[in-house]
Amino acid sequence: MLNIQIRGSKIDLSVHEISEKTKISIFNQIRNTKLSLAEIIMNQKKNINPTTYQAQLPILTNDSEFIVTSFKNDDYYDEGISFFRKKTSDISEIPNRKTISFQNKPYIIITYDIYYGSSFETEILDLDYTMFNNNSLSIKALSLPFFDFPLIEKILFNKMELVNLQRQREQKVKSRTILYKKGLTSNIKEISEITFPHLFEIVSDSEIDIRKIND
Repeated sequence: MLNIQIRGSKIDLSVHEISEKTKISIFNQIRNTKLSLAEIIMNQKKNINPTTYQAQLPILTNDSEFIVTSFKNDDYYDEGISFFRKKTSDISEIPNRKTISFQNKPYIIITYDIYYGSSFETEILDLDYTMFNNNSLSIKALSLPFFDFPLIEKILFNKMELVNLQRQREQKVKSRTILYKKGLTSNIKEISEITFPHLFEIVSDSEIDIRKIND
């Protein structure tokens, strides 16, 4: 059995469009509760509809590692042999630019949690290290208009897409919420990383460092 992991950061991201009325309501809550924007949205994120875009994906950075370990099938006492280890940035293809379609509401809220640990894990039965060929491996990445790092969209082995087992072997390290106002020229329906900085301005940017809270 082959165990395939990416060791690094993962993002849980969502994008919402909101009205002026909703924006005023959020700022009233901030004033009345003395909580930050990130704290308010963290408690209410599931109640903000509709969701324009959502993703839970590993982040492609120079620090993230792609690790392949060979185990004996169904032998839980086998310690395994980690025989392939490489930076994900050295394996990944050039990221594709993702465009996001927006409607006509005046504000957007981008909120995301960052996790660190095993950001991706899967298993392939009936294979071992002698059958692994790194030339059969490919990583598809995408870049978003509003995030600094590319994300790993797909991992393929022998042209087969690998499925993340979602074993949750990571810890949340940061939450961030950014409220943007659309500019007067923001009637463009599809936004790319090139046009986004020119069409949206930051109203509020709030971050929670989970590590400081836990210390």
